Amino acid sequence: MTTINPSQSTGSYESSKLGVDAHAQHYWVSRQVDGATQQPVQKMTYDELMLFVVKQQKLTRNVVTCYEAGAFRFHLDRRLEELGIKNYVVQPQDWDERGKGVKNDRLDAAALWQRLDRYERGNKKAFSTVRIPAEDEERERATSAGFSWRPSGAGTVRCAPAASMRFLRARFAPRSAAARFGSLSRRTTAPAAAGYPAARPAW
Repeated sequence: MTTINPSQSTGSYESSKLGVDAHAQHYWVSRQVDGATQQPVQKMTYDELMLFVVKQQKLTRNVVTCYEAGAFRFHLDRRLEELGIKNYVVQPQDWDERGKGVKNDRLDAAALWQRLDRYERGNKKAFSTVRIPAEDEERERATSAGFSWRPSGAGTVRCAPAASMRFLRARFAPRSAAARFGSLSRRTTAPAAAGYPAARPAW
């Protein structure tokens, strides 16, 4: 992994806002400089993202980022903090505001940037942030929940995919999870009532 240190800003612009859709191998990044139009979403590796962030520090006086809480934990948040970047870890949600039924990484990155822009302008309902636990607390929580805890790639921490999704639903979106599990329970108990064995949940 490339070692990257914070950079002093030359102050060409006032601010740079980055919405980041984080995945295991790549990061999709949506950027806005000052009040300009959002720029095309870019696909980056972890090291490319770190270099890109440091470049923003050279260009602007204030760099703000956000990404959605996920299975790869809070390593990225801690690294951004080390670089002096203000970052928000955002509660997972459906970013398809217009109900188009279209979802991809580019659209998610763009939606995260839009919400970040609103949040920074004073709309604190634009998204909900997640509390960042201490590393020891995070490790203990993950272990007790049945996660595997091992370094991966750029230092992110992987955990079992199925377990991580159950954890995120229960930890960050309890109402949605309860509604989803409840509806599944009703569907799986119907066959049993009709004399058939109940289907096992997909997870």
